[in-house]
Amino acid sequence: MKAGPSLAVSRGQGRASPHTTLAQLTSREPRSPAPLPSHDRLEKRWHPEIEEPEAALPQHLRLLAEWTEGGRVTRGFGIVGTGVIAAVHAEAIAPLPGAALVAVTDVAPGAAAAFAAARGCAAEPDLDALLARPDVDVVSVCVPSGLHAEVDLLRWCMGPVTEVTALCATQTHQIEVEDTSLAALRFSSGAVGTIVASTCVFPGFAQRLEITGTEGTITIEDGAIIRRAFGGGAHEPGGPPGGGAAAGSNPAAVDVASHAAQLTDLLAAIEAGREPAVTGENGRAALEIVCAVYESARTRRAVTLAP
Repeated sequence: MKAGPSLAVSRGQGRASPHTTLAQLTSREPRSPAPLPSHDRLEKRWHPEIEEPEAALPQHLRLLAEWTEGGRVTRGFGIVGTGVIAAVHAEAIAPLPGAALVAVTDVAPGAAAAFAAARGCAAEPDLDALLARPDVDVVSVCVPSGLHAEVDLLRWCMGPVTEVTALCATQTHQIEVEDTSLAALRFSSGAVGTIVASTCVFPGFAQRLEITGTEGTITIEDGAIIRRAFGGGAHEPGGPPGGGAAAGSNPAAVDVASHAAQLTDLLAAIEAGREPAVTGENGRAALEIVCAVYESARTRRAVTLAP
């Protein structure tokens, strides 16, 4: 489980951003966009390269730079909620060409002021004040959620969920939300799955998704495929990412690159007037599963969802 969703709200033209994102659009005109690279190019994977400084940028940043060259396109970001996940969003925004964090707000004014001072942006007293700023185009909503990252990926790979049975508990932290959740899922395809999410395991483990079928198994950790086993043999592309803390013990140990890629796609979608890689409807479907987890844990009954 992680504190705070990756939720982005756009106030320009276009649609929504990926993953757990939602778009609310106004009639505000875009700011002289330069020609965009093709959508196919934006969806390619990127790898850091040891070359000249520009070439060493991840591909999603290089592509974004193509249509923000000369500062002709600038999008101002606001952040609502300055807790754990907000720092990840701020770090993801910082390297994006043509994007800047301009303001934040929080129900705790002191927290917002400290966060803003550390990042050179404004702290607004409330949401209305932040949304009223003419320089805010996109808003990242970084309020507490839990479970969303694991559910997003599982729903993306496995399709609609029709039934959820879950338990939630606060085991080791003095907090107002759960730190451990367990859920059993039934998918519309007939497949079954489990979710285990916790921020109180030691020493902390990578986000892990494992899918097993009649023809093999694939294992993904922190967004990287670490094992494939199909038919007569297994292939291990590489060991699990190592070194740093994992979100199992530290909710702030979240991959910034994935957030940056999502925000890049949001900006490209706004300028191109196209659907993002993952729509608001996709985000809503994942949120529906999270709500079903909480409902099942509260009622101690299975919750049925429409396919």
